Amino acid sequence: MQFNFKSLALALSLSFAGITQANVHLPAIFGDHMVLQRNATVTIWGKADPMEAITVKTTFSNQQAVTAADSNGNWQVKLNTKDAGGPYEVSIKGKNGVKLKDVYLGEVWLSSGQSNMEFYVDSTSTSYSGDVNFRKELDAADLPLIRIFKVTRTFASTPKEDCAGSWEVCSPISIKKFSAVSYFFIKNLYEKLHIPVAIVNASWGGTNIDSWMRPIDLDGFATRTSRLKRMQNDTVKIDQTYPSSLYNGMIAPLVKFNFKGVIWYQGENNVHTCFEYDKLFKNQINGWREVWQNADMPFLFVQIAPYNYLTRPWFKGKANSLGYMIEKQSSILALKNTGMARTGDIGDTTNIHPRNKQDVGKRLSMLALANVYGKPDKSYLYPEFSGISIESRNVKVKFENATEGLIITGNALTGFEVAGADKVFYPAKATIDNQVVIVSSPSVDVPVAVRYCFKNTGVVNLFNRNNLPALPFRTDNWDL
Repeated sequence: MQFNFKSLALALSLSFAGITQANVHLPAIFGDHMVLQRNATVTIWGKADPMEAITVKTTFSNQQAVTAADSNGNWQVKLNTKDAGGPYEVSIKGKNGVKLKDVYLGEVWLSSGQSNMEFYVDSTSTSYSGDVNFRKELDAADLPLIRIFKVTRTFASTPKEDCAGSWEVCSPISIKKFSAVSYFFIKNLYEKLHIPVAIVNASWGGTNIDSWMRPIDLDGFATRTSRLKRMQNDTVKIDQTYPSSLYNGMIAPLVKFNFKGVIWYQGENNVHTCFEYDKLFKNQINGWREVWQNADMPFLFVQIAPYNYLTRPWFKGKANSLGYMIEKQSSILALKNTGMARTGDIGDTTNIHPRNKQDVGKRLSMLALANVYGKPDKSYLYPEFSGISIESRNVKVKFENATEGLIITGNALTGFEVAGADKVFYPAKATIDNQVVIVSSPSVDVPVAVRYCFKNTGVVNLFNRNNLPALPFRTDNWDL
């Protein structure tokens, strides 16, 4: 018997079409087990030989998209998806064929940030991994209608067309080294929506916000633009700390993929330069919305939790830098379709990586369910500072979203400070009167300003009856 080696070579090239660059090639974000955004127009794209005819068919509709690769071999088509369901198949045919199996339509989110977003479900893998009760969570993670995709850590000096990673079905094995916040967020959505859900995680510990931003969105920030210019010099060795390096390596490859929204957990690296974080963060959100061509794209983020930053040798801030940082984060809520999950009660002042990621994910999902999916529940509303009135030595601090009254954990309400005209703050005695907190200090005869947990280690123990925490705040506008 003689082998036809030409036929064998052709067969092998077809078998590995999804891996090799020959003929039809798909980026990593497309694969078996993926979820496409339901009730949307989604883009399928890839590489092929120049001018090669491409046909895309799916089993979730009768539509057929036909196009041809351009002179550089790039092609893309758009498909209209329907309501949630599956499993389906997506077939891409050119000179060769690629068939994607076990594809679902559902809700797809992107998660990104630094180490508290990267923080794994498994507690044995790194120094900042392991959620509370991780073993119980792993044992309950056999959830095949949840799909996850982890973008491999990559930095680049220019935007990349593809990333490394693969779609996985949620299981006790697959989520061990996956983002805990991302998992608990998407799990809560699944339990409330009862449809297929997915999340793509692109995160890297110890990174600044500017690493995740486009170069154009850093215009006006002199130190960043200076580093960007040097980065274009091939002799400069870059890493994940360089401006735009992670946007180029981990976000740019995803910008054609249709996401429902973004969850973001980052800021610890920027606490000591918090005076400009609001401007950077606003530019990042607007920049990402621009590249995804979705001005209304939901962007939900996490308040930075209390921690004693003064113990860190790299920290160049002060004892109340986090208070100002949270103030800058809060200002972002003026942008439409944004929301902030509060963590002032679930941090760890001795650990920059607090282990309770279940509540972080749940609180993000509560915002999504109420504001994105139209499933409002009063339980998602946090107590909001609404003003003060001064009566002699006492200051009455008023709150909204606390019609059933405010409550505390522990034996006494802590974290309030008052100051007079000298701008010196003293710890205050604080008592609750329904929706009002009355604060005073024997050291301040004529109070003019109040602060609450407005410092790095300020742990919140003031809640509404929904057991959601108040936010650190100040009533003054004095400079840092």
